[in-house]
Amino acid sequence: MKQLWRQVDELLRNREGVFTESSLGQLRASRFLIASILLGALYGCLMGMYGMFSRATPEYRMILADVWKVPALFVLTLLISFPSLYVFSTLLGSRLPFRATLNLLLATVTMTVMVLASLGPIVAFFSVSTESYNFMKLLNVAFFAVAGFLGVGALLKALQSLIGQTVASATPSPIPGVPPVMSRREELYTPQRQVRQLFRIWILIYALVGCQMAWVLRPFVLDPHSEFSWFRARHAKDPKRPVHVGIGTDIGGGTSFSMLATMSEAYKVAQLEGHPIDAVEAFFLATLGGARALALDDRIGTLAAGHEADMVVLDPNATPLLAFRNRRSRSIRETLAVLSTLGDDRAVRATYVAGKLAHTRHQVDP
Repeated sequence: MKQLWRQVDELLRNREGVFTESSLGQLRASRFLIASILLGALYGCLMGMYGMFSRATPEYRMILADVWKVPALFVLTLLISFPSLYVFSTLLGSRLPFRATLNLLLATVTMTVMVLASLGPIVAFFSVSTESYNFMKLLNVAFFAVAGFLGVGALLKALQSLIGQTVASATPSPIPGVPPVMSRREELYTPQRQVRQLFRIWILIYALVGCQMAWVLRPFVLDPHSEFSWFRARHAKDPKRPVHVGIGTDIGGGTSFSMLATMSEAYKVAQLEGHPIDAVEAFFLATLGGARALALDDRIGTLAAGHEADMVVLDPNATPLLAFRNRRSRSIRETLAVLSTLGDDRAVRATYVAGKLAHTRHQVDP
């Protein structure tokens, strides 16, 4: 264990000495891997404390989840991204063998996790002292970003140094007394410039893999109003965790204020997607479905006793076309289908808000 932390301390204090071809070939990758796991678990433990102090009933399982999720995030991202780094660095002229390149990336990940772990006490402090879920998410995202930028920056410098050493050793010595002359092409395509250009592509790949891995392993910070879960990837398909949807319009999400016109558009889109909805379902989504989606179904959405009497009275014969088609309707379902596809604002006969008549187009019987 002492040798492990001695190697980690050497990485922190003497990066230039560690990131050399000879040193990378002698380092033990297992030490960097163990250090990354331990430091990541430490940060995960401190991050998971938010699940204990932000809820009336402490959720200790969130600590257990983050203890393995944070190390898994870095280790799995490393395993997926390492082959591309090895190929990229080889194409750039690096003479590092497979093992030395692995040690280089492991050392970079270890340095990243060290920075992250050093920020752990700050995360623990806010976990104990604040209940803001959004703030804690942003704080952790910011800390992961800072640690990632520092780690990637160190890796870029190491690769530039290693490839620069390779090119320098392969370049013939200048003639004494004669200044070296570089062509325009050599000035534009120096090894350092090539490293930066190609490494930017790898950084993008590395960042995409890391973001997707974090999305797969989420949640890292538990919402105080949500139940604990190890993963969220498949919750949308879990019948015990339904996703409430509704039909609504505010011009920004549609092209009309009319709910009937919006139901007609929903019918068309659903038909094109191969998931048709009938008129009863459309009216449900426009009333109780929308209320449930907004968590207001205890007040609006139905005509049940105790609910707010917000109602719209529809006239199925408001227009000649509606009257002509509804003469052939044989059920309430068919009448609703006609209203949802052929109706518009002219079908609205009256509007009640909190039980009081707010608008009428024709005389309405009390």
